[in-house]
Order: sequence, then C-alpha cells, then structure tokens
Amino acid sequence: MQKLLYALLITSRKLHHYFDEHKVTVVSDFPLGDVLHNHDATGHISKWTVELGALNIEFVPRKAIKSQILADFIAKRMKIQQRTPIVIIDHWKTYFDGSLKLGGAGAGVLFISPDGKLTKYVLQIL
Repeated sequence: MQKLLYALLITSRKLHHYFDEHKVTVVSDFPLGDVLHNHDATGHISKWTVELGALNIEFVPRKAIKSQILADFIAKRMKIQQRTPIVIIDHWKTYFDGSLKLGGAGAGVLFISPDGKLTKYVLQIL
C-alpha cells in the first residue's frame, strides 16, 4: 500500500500542473482512499495525506470486464495481419579447412552453389 501511495505522490509532484487543474480519478484494487482518509495514520502516510489531500483526487475501485466485452474490444482493435512472403535468397555456401604442418601449410575450400553443385579446391604451401 505504501508503495502505491508513494507512486501516486511522486506522480502528483511530477505532473502537478495536471493535478492542480483537473480532477484525477485513480482506479485501483486497493482501498487507497480509505488509507488516506484514515485519521489514525502515522509516519509517512500522514505526511502524504496532507500533500495529496490538497489535490482533487477521486479513488474508484476496479470493475470487472465481462469476457464478451473484452473479446469484442480485442476484435475491433486487431488489425488483419497478412503473412509476409518468405523470400529465399540464393547464396553460395563456403566451407574452409586449414592446417599447418612442419612440412608446410594447406587449406581445403568447398564451394556449394545455389543449385547444389560442389566445387573443391586444395591449396598447399611447401
């Protein structure tokens, strides 16, 4: 509860120009209004009550949304998504194998064309 009230306090400080000019409605599952209007509050909450009490804030409990209304809302807001076509770009594949020996160095290169044709090259340096 204290974290929610503190978040509301920080928000009211940062957006004071909105809180000063307009009526703000806070929708929450927690009874924040009851906590702020409690005369037995002590500590930080009592300080926050003084600061938030000067603002025009209304606390409203969250109402349940029926499943059909939610489904209709989602159906109206959803865009029809078209599948993007899969573009296959033909590339050559290259595999490289190199080695170093006392007698010299060597390398093997294998090229695979987009058609699947194999081309092999072997290099030796003595």
